[in-house]
This record gives sequence, C-alpha cells and structure tokens, in this order.
Amino acid sequence: MGRRTRPWWALPLQTAAMLVLGSTAVLAVRLNMTVGGLLLAAALLAHAAWDIHHHRTGRIVDHSFAQFCAVLDILVAAFVAAIALTS
Repeated sequence: MGRRTRPWWALPLQTAAMLVLGSTAVLAVRLNMTVGGLLLAAALLAHAAWDIHHHRTGRIVDHSFAQFCAVLDILVAAFVAAIALTS
C-alpha cells in the first residue's frame, strides 16, 4: 500500500473540527435532554458528512475506516435523536 499524502493543513483542520464537535457535545450536556440530544445528533451527522468527505478525497484516513465511521455516526445520531424525542 502506498503512502497517503496529507496536506500541511490537515492537522490544524482536524484539530479545529475536534474542538468544534467537542464544544458542541459539552454544550449539549448543559442543555435540556431534548434539545441537547438533538444538538448531539446534529453534531454526529456533521461528523458523518466529514467522514464522507474524507472517503471521497481519500486523504486523511483509509476508505474503509471513513465508511465505517460515517455509518456508525449516522446510526448513533438516529438512536440519540429517537431517545431525545421520546423522553
């Protein structure tokens, strides 16, 4: 397997994304259960979109890992949203 090319801006961009999604998760914990759960589900869907972008560009992670993570994010987002809406 060949070496993957990573642009110079990959690490700062990944760090910024982690901070945004992590801050969203902390904010979701501080809100009421319904709003926080829906915010967390939206953040998971945003992360799934991030994974799909990585799958299409093939840069940061392997294709199989990006696929797995996107599917997992979508499933967990649906589960979290269902719990938030029924509680």
